[in-house]
Amino acid sequence: MASGPPPYSPLRWLDRVANIHEMFVHHEDVRRAAGGWTPRALDDGTVGALRRLTRFFAPVLMPGVPARVALLETDGAVLARFGTGPGVTVTGAPGELLLFAFGRNDIRVEFSGNAEVVDAVRHAERRF
Repeated sequence: MASGPPPYSPLRWLDRVANIHEMFVHHEDVRRAAGGWTPRALDDGTVGALRRLTRFFAPVLMPGVPARVALLETDGAVLARFGTGPGVTVTGAPGELLLFAFGRNDIRVEFSGNAEVVDAVRHAERRF
């Protein structure tokens, strides 16, 4: 168990991918449970991994979102576009956008679009 799946198992690759998002999301859940939290500085490798995970997970976790959603990094880079309907933009760091996709509320992101549609996106059901 401690060494993980055997080398020939396809779960060995999945274990690494799954652990990154699981550890990040749940670690942030614990950090943000107390007041006064701030987003932590992350190394480039972690940010890159979170970027890739956000691209993959956001459309999967929010298949019925009632809008055409664009997830943008603070520099304007597009991480994901998905959904149909009126446009809503969610802007933030990759980790914050991943937490949004997983339905977390204690996040630092900015929403833009029609107020009613933004509210619907914020409260859209997540699949996980």
